[in-house]
Amino acid sequence: MKNTHLEMLSEMVRRGEPISLQEAIAVVEYQTQLKKQRRNKSWWEAILFATPIGMSIKFIKDKIK
Repeated sequence: MKNTHLEMLSEMVRRGEPISLQEAIAVVEYQTQLKKQRRNKSWWEAILFATPIGMSIKFIKDKIK
């Protein structure tokens, strides 16, 4: 669920460019929502990597990086 306007404002914040207070609040809420979505997508990874096979996969994956 990407919002191009909020993505643009987020990029402005990262670069230190001024935005209005309302826009800043909207960016914070948007980024918080994106973070929650990323966490929800990774719940299956936590279950998988808790198993011995998953731990082996994670170990190999980390070694490749």
